Amino acid sequence: MSEQQEGSTINHTNSIFTFRDDDFVLYNQVQVCSTIPKNVLLLSGIPGLSSEYFLPLAHMLQLPTNVWRVDLPDNGNNLKRKFKNFDGWFNLFLETIQRFDRPILISHSFGGMIPLMLPQTEKLLSGIILLNTASSLPKNPDFEIKSFLDGYAFNQKAALWFQKKIIETNYKAQWIPQTLPTLILGAKKDTIVPFNPFRKDSLFQRENITIKTVPNSGHFCWLDNPLFVRKMVYSFLSDLFELEGF
Repeated sequence: MSEQQEGSTINHTNSIFTFRDDDFVLYNQVQVCSTIPKNVLLLSGIPGLSSEYFLPLAHMLQLPTNVWRVDLPDNGNNLKRKFKNFDGWFNLFLETIQRFDRPILISHSFGGMIPLMLPQTEKLLSGIILLNTASSLPKNPDFEIKSFLDGYAFNQKAALWFQKKIIETNYKAQWIPQTLPTLILGAKKDTIVPFNPFRKDSLFQRENITIKTVPNSGHFCWLDNPLFVRKMVYSFLSDLFELEGF
């Protein structure tokens, strides 16, 4: 495992790079591409589940950027340090983003709620893609992990913490992207995080936010309808890269 100098910012690398920082956040680079000098971060959608489950998405997209999957302490098999209080994840999430020069974040499901709880996210990213997430606490949320996730490292303590957290706080988005380019994808057939309340949320009806329903798909939209998801992501990133002068 390569070591990243403490406090330094990651801009671009030309080889596969993996490291764990002093807070035991684990960074696994899954793709190196020098076409666009940007970093895309994949944040697990089910707290406790290894970000490895995002690998099919990364391989399907083949983005013209560096791509990383990120595991916070005690997530998946990143068990080098035992957390006494998972509330620390919120600060570590912001610190993780700041490791990179205004990266693009792709986050899924309940993991997508983390940035929506932190207004500071607005200034730290150049773009955000939210997959099958929610702007408010779903009615009777289904936290069941489907069979497709079997075989991936999973720490149930993290999942139980987040389940309790969003119910206790009666979760509602604390941040609506004001100018940050945002793509939100969801599905009518999603029984875990229903998409209609998000799609109809008037606070998210903004020029900088694109909301699309992925046809013929459920909670893992990139597996059910990869061609549509790739088309939406490519279109979004094309506009974003043009805006940034690439």
